[in-house]
Amino acid sequence: PFSSAAKEMLAEAARQAIDLGHNYVGTEHLLLGVLVVPKIGSNPTLMDSLGLTYEVAREKVVQRVEAIQAERGNKS
Repeated sequence: PFSSAAKEMLAEAARQAIDLGHNYVGTEHLLLGVLVVPKIGSNPTLMDSLGLTYEVAREKVVQRVEAIQAERGNKS
């Protein structure tokens, strides 16, 4: 029931997860998929006004996931 653009975005989200070495697809990967697939993330005005580019989002995702992993490592 998904449009071709939505299928492309989901596939891109899976690629993002794999590229980051993750064994799951989470909301962070979906966000990156939306930013990569032009038909999905087609509101550049909104994204630009938020200062949200693919590069910025990916950097923040990596930082946050690393912080979460460090926190979990400290609790073990």
